[in-house]
Amino acid sequence: MRFYTLILSFFLIISLSCNRWEYDDPSIQVGSVSPETHLSLVALDTIWVAPQIDQNGDTTLFYIIDYFDSSFVIIDSMWVIDSSNQDNSYWVYDTSNFMWWGTDLSGEDHGFETISLFDTSAFHTITTSKQELNWWGDDPDGDIVGYYYRWNTDSDWIYTEKEGGIFYVPIRTELDIFSFEIKAVDNEGNEDNTPAKLVVPIQNSSPQITFRYLSNPQISDIGGDTSFTFPTRTFVWDLYDQDGNETITDIFYTLNDTCDTCWARLAGDINSITLTNLDPGINSIYLKCKDIAGAVSGRIQFPDSTMPDNAQVWWVKPLIGDVLIVDDYPLDNSNNALNWYASMMDTLVGEDGYSIWE
Repeated sequence: MRFYTLILSFFLIISLSCNRWEYDDPSIQVGSVSPETHLSLVALDTIWVAPQIDQNGDTTLFYIIDYFDSSFVIIDSMWVIDSSNQDNSYWVYDTSNFMWWGTDLSGEDHGFETISLFDTSAFHTITTSKQELNWWGDDPDGDIVGYYYRWNTDSDWIYTEKEGGIFYVPIRTELDIFSFEIKAVDNEGNEDNTPAKLVVPIQNSSPQITFRYLSNPQISDIGGDTSFTFPTRTFVWDLYDQDGNETITDIFYTLNDTCDTCWARLAGDINSITLTNLDPGINSIYLKCKDIAGAVSGRIQFPDSTMPDNAQVWWVKPLIGDVLIVDDYPLDNSNNALNWYASMMDTLVGEDGYSIWE
């Protein structure tokens, strides 16, 4: 009996001790916080249009904040009061011509206007299709592990762990507008609910075409300003377009005449042509290229008087007979050896049976 009394006393002491030190946790559980994303550009949503200054010196500045198709943009207007007679200049929103009231990308409420993209004056910050962007993210309760980004031309978000990149925007018209969005992802899988956004107007860049380096004869190599060929000649060129060489759709060439209907077309990925059956005498070739947006390159030609190191005359010699005499003996300045071979060919095949290449 005494043994059971000791056992009960022991459990009673333990029970009282546990109840005494137990208490409810007063802390409030905090949910996981989504990360935030930032683009390292000044005034991300501010692409300025040329300012309009009235007779009082007041300036209205227009800038793009969004767009809803390739032809129209949503702009915001700000009125800058001339501060020449005031201590400080100040800014107010000009809502006299707005079409509707709304909230811009900075969260400010004011009027919006729509303007035709192609009827406005030139944008101050029109850029090219090559865009170099940088970004970063921060998370108050975790770590940033990656990012999802997309252009308005992308159907899906693209994942990356990089914090910058060079992009080539696929422009297809003379002037277009594109948007870029990016959102950070933290180590718990949370994504930024308000991705950072950039809206940029893109101007199409004209393509370029040049003859391949040293592909045309040099005066120093041929010992004169005239390049002689038979009725076959190959020309090689290089193409470049800042918007990507894949945007070059057409190459045009013509011989001797640059009239509108004289040009022949080649595919945009061709970089050489071999001409045959050329007319004997002095000739010239002209080339140009065009991209998908309709921009045309400058015209190049051979011969070209602006390139004094190249041959200045292209002379096509007729092809005579089936035999070719090649004069490659530089010590025979008086052509004694050539004349001997020519006289021999006169006897063997006749005067119209052979050609000479010097």
